[in-house]
Amino acid sequence: MARRRRKISGRGANWTMATYFAGRVSVLATGFLVTGVFILLMARLLIVFNLVVEGRAPWGQAIMLVVYFMPHYIGHILAFAIFFGVFETVRRMEQQGELVAMVQIGISPRGFLITPIILALVMSAIATVLLGWLEPWSRYDFRMTRGNIKLAASLELLQPGKFSPIGNSTVWVESFAKEPHTFNNVFIYGEDGDKWSVISAQKAQLQVGGSKAFLMVENGVKTTRVPDADTNIMVNSTFDQLQFDLLDLETGLRPIGADEQEFTIPELVVQADEPPAGTRASEMKAELSWKLGMIIAPVIFSIAAVGFGILLALRHSRLIWALALLFFLAGFHQLNAYGELISDGLHLDARLYVGILLAAFSVFGVLILRAGYARVGWEQARPVQRRRKRVKRRPVPVARRAA
Repeated sequence: MARRRRKISGRGANWTMATYFAGRVSVLATGFLVTGVFILLMARLLIVFNLVVEGRAPWGQAIMLVVYFMPHYIGHILAFAIFFGVFETVRRMEQQGELVAMVQIGISPRGFLITPIILALVMSAIATVLLGWLEPWSRYDFRMTRGNIKLAASLELLQPGKFSPIGNSTVWVESFAKEPHTFNNVFIYGEDGDKWSVISAQKAQLQVGGSKAFLMVENGVKTTRVPDADTNIMVNSTFDQLQFDLLDLETGLRPIGADEQEFTIPELVVQADEPPAGTRASEMKAELSWKLGMIIAPVIFSIAAVGFGILLALRHSRLIWALALLFFLAGFHQLNAYGELISDGLHLDARLYVGILLAAFSVFGVLILRAGYARVGWEQARPVQRRRKRVKRRPVPVARRAA
């Protein structure tokens, strides 16, 4: 009965410790995540604010420019957020003597480590969704929205009596007509390589469809210069109605299959061995390796954060452990970010490189954890289990019993 009570009380202590620990880590990690994302977004927030103030972008498109970059920044900082949350929580618990109390009431080192690992796995799952799917989709939408803003800003340059450069063309209009987006007496000069054309018309109407902007020109003359081997040929033609393309956003917009950052993780796995035209296999492998590194990093960081939190609570040797912490975080970030350059220089496959990197920092994190556990006394507090040898008792003779 006493053994059963001890078992129940141990489970209750573990559960209480886990909820207390998880609550403190979640609050600190969330605060660090919000602050970090805001700092990373500050430069883009200034650009978006400038677009709105100058009237070149409505608030809806400006906000979407910020939203499209959120998956990248959140996925990038999740590992560092869980590290800070676990590190700061463990450091405070060690300074307040809570870890020593946990050792004395019988909480095992494995039981203490389960909570940060579960939180790290949740972070890894979120990073998988953000970096593996949401970021590739949002990057293309970001470039499309930015192109539409540039398109609208370029079309606003059409002012009477001014030469307005739009795309590869230069447009001059004399005055506005009564109809909306319609101009009187239009002159257009456009270039297409060695070929150029000049259009002079009585009337033109500006039309925008999707990502294209064009002038529907009426009653005019078009002069086209066609270069020949020996001489230039000038072709004159009259027309009643003609469509002249000003801007075609699709032409200048990189297709979604030509950028490795716009592939999901399953697509990167497939494209790593057979990249599409215009891309390299090394780019696909490097992007896949970087994302895998950022997805697995929260688990490695949470293990190391427990050890660093204990060790940096010490009054002595803080400088040494602080330098080790700086090397751990900055080293992993830089080695993972520049994996393509390093793997190319070492003539290694990027996937093999990130495997070696993760294995090395996993060993580093476990060593830091063991050093921290030794400081608290968890290493010495482990019960040593020994098998007791059964001693066979020899039967006592009847004569001895009688004696």
